[in-house]
Amino acid sequence: MDFRPLSPFAAIDWHLAHSIVVGGKRLPKGSLITRACADAIAGEGITEIQAYRLGEDDIGENEIADQIATLISGENTTASGATRGRVDLRASKAGIISIPRNFEEINRIDEGLTVATLKRDVGVGIGDLIATIKIIPYGLPRHVIDSVKSSCSALSIQPYKPYNIAVINSDTSQTSGAITQRIENTSGKLLEKIQSDHSTHSLKNAIQQCAINPAIDLILLVGKSAIADRRDTVPSSLEAANGKVLHLGMPADPGNLLMLGEINKKQVIGVPSCAKSPARNGFDMVLEEFAANRSLSVDYIKQAGIGGLLKPQAKNTKDRTRDTQKSTIRENDKGAAILLAAGASSRAPINKLLAKINGQTVASISAQNLADAITLNSRNIAVVTGRDAVDVEQSIGLNDVDFVCNTAFEAGISTSLKMGLERIAVDIELVLVALADMPFIKPATIDTLFIMAKEMPDRDIFVPTFNGKRGNPVLWRKSIFDDLKALEGDMGGKQLMKKYADRVHLVPVDDPGVLIDLDTQEALAQFGAL
Repeated sequence: MDFRPLSPFAAIDWHLAHSIVVGGKRLPKGSLITRACADAIAGEGITEIQAYRLGEDDIGENEIADQIATLISGENTTASGATRGRVDLRASKAGIISIPRNFEEINRIDEGLTVATLKRDVGVGIGDLIATIKIIPYGLPRHVIDSVKSSCSALSIQPYKPYNIAVINSDTSQTSGAITQRIENTSGKLLEKIQSDHSTHSLKNAIQQCAINPAIDLILLVGKSAIADRRDTVPSSLEAANGKVLHLGMPADPGNLLMLGEINKKQVIGVPSCAKSPARNGFDMVLEEFAANRSLSVDYIKQAGIGGLLKPQAKNTKDRTRDTQKSTIRENDKGAAILLAAGASSRAPINKLLAKINGQTVASISAQNLADAITLNSRNIAVVTGRDAVDVEQSIGLNDVDFVCNTAFEAGISTSLKMGLERIAVDIELVLVALADMPFIKPATIDTLFIMAKEMPDRDIFVPTFNGKRGNPVLWRKSIFDDLKALEGDMGGKQLMKKYADRVHLVPVDDPGVLIDLDTQEALAQFGAL
C-alpha cells in the first residue's frame, strides 16, 4: 500500500486518508478522489492532503476484516459487516466463550491486524460482544489471510443446556432477585423454592425432598449465615441428608465461601452471600460451568483462582486527577445528559426518587453522579420531572442543571424522553439518557461511555455491560435523535437497539451500578433506601 502526502490534483484516483470539510460538507476518509473532488479541495485553499492507494496484492480494510471474521467465527457466533475496518463478533446463543489455546497467534501475524476478545470461559448472553477485529491501516497484504488460516482456530460458544433448579433458602429475607436472574440467564428454570429454618433438621428435610425429585438437576442452598466450616449448618445439613460435601471454599474473591456437594447424583451448591449482589463472583463461574454441561468438579474449583475475579484497587490519586481534568475537558465537551425523573413509581408504595440513602434522595444521588462526570458539564444536564416535581427538584439541589416538568408523564417514558431532547442544544453530538432510580452508577462509567464514543465514530449507540449483562445509562449519537423522538407510549430505546443492532457498541465497565434499578419496594429495602 502506498501512503503519502499529495497535492489534491496529484491525488486523483487515490483515496482520502483522513476526512476533511469541503464546501461545508464532510468528505469522509476512504473517499475516492475524483477530478471534481480535487477541484473542490483546492477551492478551499488546501494544498496538501494525506492519501493512499492499495497495491495489487493488497485487500481493503473492510474486505479483509470480513474475511478474517469468517475464518474465526465458530459455532454459535455471528459477525457484523465491516465498517471502517472493524467487525464485531457476537454470541448467537447464551453460553460460555471457548477460545482455542493457539488463538493468541493471530495478533502476531501483522501489526495491522488486531483481534480483542473476552477472557476465556466467561459466560455471555445472546447478542453479547465477544470479540472485535480491527484493521489498523487501509488495507493489508493478501498473505495475511493465509496466515490466519494456518495459525489459529475459531472462537465458539458452548451453549447453556436447559436445566431445572431447586433453591432452599434459610435466610429470613427473600431469595435475592440477582440469584434468580442468574438462573434465567443460564437457561435454568426455578422449579422449586423452599423456605426453611436455619437449622440442620429443617434443611435436611428440604434437601431430601429435592433429592428425590427426578425433575431437579441442581440444588442451591442459600443460608442465613456464611459457611465458615464443614461443621457449619449448611454442610452439616447436607451430610445429615446422606449427601456429601465435595469441597468447601473457592479461590475466587468475591465468592470464597462457596460449597460444592452432591446428593443422589445431583450437584449441590452452597451459595456465598455475595451472590445476592449483581456483581460477578465465584457463584457465577460455577453456575455457568454447570449450565454449559461442562465438568463442574473439585478440580475446576481449585483452578478457578488464576485469572479470576480480583481487580486492581483504585489509587487515591485517581480522584485528584479527575478533579484537575474537569475544567479543561468540559470546556471542549459536546455531550449532554437527560435524567429521567418523572416516573409514577407504580411498583413502589412511595415515590422511589424521594427515598433516602445515607440522607440523600435517590434522585439527588443520580443527578450528582452525572454532574461529577468529567465529560459532562452540569449546564448540559436536563432533568425531566413529573410526579412530585417540586419535591424532586428541591431534593436534587443543583442550581445549574435544566429542570423541566413533564405533566404528561403518565403517558409513558417516551414523553419524558422527547421533552428532554427538546432541551438539548442543537450543537450537541452525544446524549446520555439516564434513569433517576439508578443511583449507584459511577461517574467514571459515564466518562468511559463518552470516551468510547469519541474513539469509535462508526458506532452510534453505546451500552454499558457488567459481567456481560446490558445496563444503563445508554449514550446516543445525534444520528439517532429523530428515532428517539418518534418513540411512543412507555417505550424506551430497546427497539432502536434492535433496529440498529450493527450500530450498537457494548462497553464493558467495572460497575455493578449499571444493573441496579431501585424500581420495586424489595429493591429499595435491599439497598437501604428509606
